[in-house]
Amino acid sequence: MSLTTADEILDLWARNETPEAKVECRAIEALKKDIQTAQDSIQDAVSRYRKAKLRTRSKAKANSEDIFRPLEEYDSQVDIQNAYGYEMITETEYDRLMELWELRAQSVQKAGPYKDRVVEMLELSARVIWDAYGESVAAYDEKVSRMHREARRIAQENLLRDLDSKSI
Repeated sequence: MSLTTADEILDLWARNETPEAKVECRAIEALKKDIQTAQDSIQDAVSRYRKAKLRTRSKAKANSEDIFRPLEEYDSQVDIQNAYGYEMITETEYDRLMELWELRAQSVQKAGPYKDRVVEMLELSARVIWDAYGESVAAYDEKVSRMHREARRIAQENLLRDLDSKSI
């Protein structure tokens, strides 16, 4: 009986693997581990840097006056319009409150992860690592993927051949 599963074929190939192939496999696995360690370290550095910057920004914000404080008594722009309609606020106050409402909406939209030149440098270094070492990893992964596809193809052929021989 021939090998009928891709796993059986891959096991056979692994047992008969050349020393050069074993060395290449170990080298690529070590490289993958090193790349992941470097990427994780860079991501940790970005996180720590952002956290420090946000902490500084939060302290500065806590010590500054809240320019949006006048909006606390309104739940929506409709509430501001109603207050103006009932002459509870002047036209000047209405215009100022509506402008503050728009500014607050824009500031909420712009608030994303903290990013500046240092963060960009760290992210660039992460991309450079992959650019420098990723090609050999990708090539090896493609080679392994081809081996798996070939093993599945051979297993399929063997299975069909075994079925044909049994039906004769």
